Amino acid sequence: MSFQNTILLFAGAALLAAAAGCAQPDRMPVFEGYPRSASLQEETFELPIPDELQPGLPADPVLDIPADGVLNLSVEEAILWALRQNRDLRVQQYNPLIAGTFEQIERGRFDPELFGRIEYNEEQATETARSTGTQFNVEATAAGGGAGIRQLLPTGTDIEAGIEQERSVSNRAPEQQEARAGLTVTQALLRGFGPTVNLVGVRQAQLKTMANIYELRGFTEALLAEAETAYWYYVLAAREIAIFEQSLNIARQQRDEIQQRIEVGIMPSIEAAAARAEVARREQLLINARSLLRERHLRLLRLMGPRFANDPELRIKAVSAPDITAEPIEDLDERLQLALLSRADLR
Repeated sequence: MSFQNTILLFAGAALLAAAAGCAQPDRMPVFEGYPRSASLQEETFELPIPDELQPGLPADPVLDIPADGVLNLSVEEAILWALRQNRDLRVQQYNPLIAGTFEQIERGRFDPELFGRIEYNEEQATETARSTGTQFNVEATAAGGGAGIRQLLPTGTDIEAGIEQERSVSNRAPEQQEARAGLTVTQALLRGFGPTVNLVGVRQAQLKTMANIYELRGFTEALLAEAETAYWYYVLAAREIAIFEQSLNIARQQRDEIQQRIEVGIMPSIEAAAARAEVARREQLLINARSLLRERHLRLLRLMGPRFANDPELRIKAVSAPDITAEPIEDLDERLQLALLSRADLR
């Protein structure tokens, strides 16, 4: 075979393999005819990770704390800081990216693969002629190589095209050259036949990526709800302290009035014990309320991120008013339908 014919054969084989490479798994039908639920039929499995779920947020704004050490904080600001700094959320943001790498690995099984081989041998030996019994030296060199391309298609077709060239030179024989070009097409007929079977790994990786995206959305929604709830619990604890302080003042006034009446002889001295016990009980309630406020204060700082959690002495003044006007729900059916479509745990 001439060198020009070899090149032409290899070029034709490479074109055929390249054309086969267009049948990538993302262009092949997946699970044709396989029954799916209505929600899955509406999904697009080429699902990129949304920008808002990508790890890494813009640089955090500078936190200016007033000179008096009291931070005026609204519920919106508390939620924003939780989204920017919460470490658990930042860790969760990497899960869809990790799952996406496994999807790329599964798709990589169907990528074209180039291969090559180069060999070179030298031989020096002494041989004995059978007819005359004389010895003679043999020196020979051999060189060869080959290159090609192979690809597994989602249809179960394995295509391989390549060329090889061998050349040997010896002082006892004329120079020999050999060139080969080949194209091999193997189609699975039973096991591994069709994209339905071969794309199972890709399909599973896609579903895993989607599940991680929905898990991240659900975690984010839960974090927002937890931060908002922690803020309002902090507001409630602060108001409870004002109530307990007022009730303690009233108990002390009553104790003082009873003591004055005892001193003038209007009431017996035994009544002072009950008044003092009531003051002690309300003092204990005030201590518990202040402890609860401290606990909810630290919980709110932890949810807002390490910048706040590392400064537990930072005082917070809640500026959002909890008083709202409840609006009647008149579109309950539409709300239920929206929940079925949007809730991450159901997805």
